[in-house]
This record gives sequence, C-alpha cells and structure tokens, in this order.
Amino acid sequence: LDWDAPIKTYLSGFSMYDSKATEQLCIRDCLLHRSGLPSYDCLWDQLKDRSELAEALQYLKPSAKFREKFQYNNMMYAFAGYILENISGMRWDLFIQKYITKILGMNNTYFSASTLPTHFHHNAAFAYEYDKARQAFKRVNYFDGKASAPAGSMYSSVIDMARWVIMI
Repeated sequence: LDWDAPIKTYLSGFSMYDSKATEQLCIRDCLLHRSGLPSYDCLWDQLKDRSELAEALQYLKPSAKFREKFQYNNMMYAFAGYILENISGMRWDLFIQKYITKILGMNNTYFSASTLPTHFHHNAAFAYEYDKARQAFKRVNYFDGKASAPAGSMYSSVIDMARWVIMI
C-alpha cells in the first residue's frame, strides 16, 4: 500500500463527486481529513456495508475544495478500511488482528461490540447521555456499525493501549 498513490490505483471505477478528488485522492488524504467532504454522519444508519459507502462517495457533494482544509470525517477512515480489504483480500479486522494486535500482544482488543466477552463488560467504560424528560443520565449501548467499523469499532483494555503506545 502506497499512502500517496491515487485510490484509483486500487479500486477501478472509483469516483468522487469532485473530479480532482477522483483522480488524486489517496489514503493519506482519507486519514488526514482533507477529502473536501463534511462528516456526512447521517449516512451510517443507511449503509449496510463499506462497498455501499464506496459507491455513495460519487454522490456526496464536498463542502470544501479537495485538500483545501481539514474537515473531520470518520467516513473516510471506514473507506480506508474498505481499501485495505480490497488490497489484502482480508476483512479489515482480521488484517489488523493478524499484523498488529496479535504481534503486539494486544490480547484484550476486540473489533465489534457483539464479540466482546462477558468479562470485558465488568470493568469497561460506557457512554451516557442526559435524558431531559426523566432528568437523569442513561447508559448508551455500544455502537456496532458494520459499514463504519474501521472508523472506531475497536474495544481495548488499558494494558493493550499501553502496548500500542510503547510501539509508537
């Protein structure tokens, strides 16, 4: 994988709304949030998988010029995961597990809320939101997004995260 090679090198038929982005977008652009696209977070509930995300990119209108400015966008991280899958022939989670987490001894890192072992929940941090009607906080369940998984579906322990930091 060449961080600066155009995505078209890896995905024939790749297209973005912006023709310059179609020709020049690379993995580095995706990960540095400089695709020109705003977050488009409303799409997560509508996409079944990352191939639908890749297809949808051609219809998403940018809100800035390509590489003009930083615009936080998780969707492009999910798209980078899709590219990794296409290049490697492996699901992104299996690739990361085989080539990163297992090598680093990160044995308490999981890639889906649905695969978390029961013991993980006993000492895990959870998100909460304020319910105005009940005037109380309520726990929010883990999000298990299929299409967005490479953008944030890793669940880990502090010991495993320390292993990651030491590696860097």
